[in-house]
Amino acid sequence: MDFDLHDLGKKQSFNYTKQQIDIQGNFQEQVSLEAGDIKFADVANPSEFGNFIKSVEDGKYKKIMDFNKGTTTLGFCFQGGVIFAVDSRASQGNFDASEAVRKIIEINDFLLATMAGGAADCQYWEQFLGHECRKYELKHGERVSVAAASRMLINIIYNYRSQGLSMGCMLGGFDKTGPNLYYLDNDGTRIKGSLFSVGSGSTYAYGVLDSEYKYDLTLEEAKAVAMKSIQAATYRDAASGGVVRVYHLHKDGWTILEDGYDAQFKQQIVPKISAIDIKQEALVHDTQYDYYGKRLAICSFDGQVQIFDVSKPEQIHLIANFRASEKGPVWQVAWAHPRYGNLIATCSYDKKVAIWQEQKQNHWQKLYTEETLHQGSVNSIAWAPHEKGLILAACSSDGLIAIYQQRESDGTWHQPISWEAHQSGINGISWQPQEAFEDTEDNQQPQISRLASVSCDKTVAIWEFNQANDKKYRKIISLDGHTDWVRDVAWSPQMNNYQLIATCSEDKTVRLWKLVFQNGEVVKSDCQVIDIGFPAWRVSWSLTGTMLAVSSSSSNQEGVVHIYKENEDGEWVNSQNLLDVNSENQLQQN
Repeated sequence: MDFDLHDLGKKQSFNYTKQQIDIQGNFQEQVSLEAGDIKFADVANPSEFGNFIKSVEDGKYKKIMDFNKGTTTLGFCFQGGVIFAVDSRASQGNFDASEAVRKIIEINDFLLATMAGGAADCQYWEQFLGHECRKYELKHGERVSVAAASRMLINIIYNYRSQGLSMGCMLGGFDKTGPNLYYLDNDGTRIKGSLFSVGSGSTYAYGVLDSEYKYDLTLEEAKAVAMKSIQAATYRDAASGGVVRVYHLHKDGWTILEDGYDAQFKQQIVPKISAIDIKQEALVHDTQYDYYGKRLAICSFDGQVQIFDVSKPEQIHLIANFRASEKGPVWQVAWAHPRYGNLIATCSYDKKVAIWQEQKQNHWQKLYTEETLHQGSVNSIAWAPHEKGLILAACSSDGLIAIYQQRESDGTWHQPISWEAHQSGINGISWQPQEAFEDTEDNQQPQISRLASVSCDKTVAIWEFNQANDKKYRKIISLDGHTDWVRDVAWSPQMNNYQLIATCSEDKTVRLWKLVFQNGEVVKSDCQVIDIGFPAWRVSWSLTGTMLAVSSSSSNQEGVVHIYKENEDGEWVNSQNLLDVNSENQLQQN
């Protein structure tokens, strides 16, 4: 063609040569077009239309629409590699543009990427990454690592930051270090993780992943969880749909597990409830799953700890039983991270903290105990994030917080660090998760840890513990507002520009504290108060911090678990109630 798009406003007709080939041979045909016959975007420069619709208003371009991070994609690591699952619908604003988009890009035999956002942006740059990875292989004689590939891609994306690029993708692969998964987006974000979901339906996918994902899934279980998550998203999210595709990345490459399954949701989202016969009449005070979700520890009023194999819901059975207290109830049990072996901590009414080790399969022995420090019932225990070391916090009715830490050199235990934290008994304690800590400037100080405590004095206290500075502690802030005993506290693992802490009380409320830290101090705080109508006993966050469970009593004296989720306005609202397992209606939708 012999016309320039920049001169479109000046020219009224254009000539170009059309090459035609038929069975008689080649010939040329001159074609004449009027300007009105060609449909271009109604902008001054059609060749820059992509910038016109995507860029922010800067005096040069007018932004026509927002580009979101696509519909629904997800990825997670498990013991067998990495699973990617996607839907196939592409939307353009309120329009359904396509039902057959392939959102998993095959970078090479050991790398896959998902696309969410602008289809052209994702396809072009992820395929470009494939060329770069191939050049690396030719130059160095080995495959590029997943970490290096993610850096290549984020460097490209970062160069186009604030220029209208629309990408929210995951990159996963298998290299010398094993399975790896990264999230990258057009803001220059690059995060390594074990589980991500991206797109408009991701909140619904997380709802399934939070309850069913665990690292120790089999391949069939992982596939089922991935498909159910995408189906749940297509059921709730109008923008998601089409078919489900599932890929499995493993040490030998990648395999397509599902390539076109109908995404219409076919399963009712109702939790499966299994009853466990503990074969004793003593009250149960606490239950805790191990890291892989295959074993369940139960402690009770009679001082016993029982461990059940729950890897197969239809074959739950008792595998271990030991007495943790001779003189009263065991209030809590807590599994340590598996990097430190099979360890369980217990706390009890008899003022003791104990740590138990599995010496051989299903045989537990006491590894460490503290019997004289606390002068009252030890009510709660919590392991610090495993990245900080093997550290246990305990709190008691005498208002004391104690920190127990194992020496890395020989496995013995330091003398406990303790302090009087509250004027009355302490009921609960919770560490700041490492995920939340990594999103703050204090991540540059790995020896700094934070924990929250709640007490019968009606207050919530936030503490800083410094492992490097003579293991000193200090109170950062005391939060007031509850009007009765505060029973429990849980620090959210969400990565935000603020920290979110949930507390519950006998004053029939749950409080959600939003705290902004700067230079180790709280510079801003906010609080949402939720009235649940009955005394609340325990609070617990889901794996990703997208759901909050609150247990309480009810009008008919049955236990109720309230499930809260955050709405579009940033307020946490009740989404459903799980009634006592013996109730006729196990699930009540609100």
